[in-house]
Amino acid sequence: KGLDPYANKICALRINGAELRGWLEYSARVFHRLSPNTPDQLLVDPARPSFEFDTIYGVQYCIDPTRVAGARLVSLTYNGDPVSNTQQFGMATSEFQTTGGVGRAPFAKNRVLAKSRNRLATALGNILTRPPEGIQQDASPWRFSCSEPVQAVICTTPQAMPYLKDIAHLSPQPLGLDGDGF
Repeated sequence: KGLDPYANKICALRINGAELRGWLEYSARVFHRLSPNTPDQLLVDPARPSFEFDTIYGVQYCIDPTRVAGARLVSLTYNGDPVSNTQQFGMATSEFQTTGGVGRAPFAKNRVLAKSRNRLATALGNILTRPPEGIQQDASPWRFSCSEPVQAVICTTPQAMPYLKDIAHLSPQPLGLDGDGF
């Protein structure tokens, strides 16, 4: 119930490369525009809910948070080749997203190729408790790629400390707890 309190179902959506790029650009708006040589700037914009950020597996992409919103995707590839605007994809997403969730334009009903019978929360629970074979759980499809060196602050739980090694390439430095315990 806590994973998705709504009656969301998983949908297969037909999407082209231009729409995919727009989707990822929209997602990248959760990050503040970062400036070089500016200390203590927040990476995540607290005015944007975290559920607006989507990670899309099956493609690889780089986000440059120093660029203006709408022009942050500096690379988007599929199987090592650049994604063209007309390239077609079938993408698994939530029913909420297909109907224009989080402020996007809704997709026409004929773009939904299939809809699951199970709720999204049920499917997520099943995957978390019994991961299917062959899924790379540690392979992130995206990374930051800034044109200039930048520093940023991200507030997170103290329980995240053991996972700093997973982002060692970003040179994280714990700053201690803030007034809210993060």
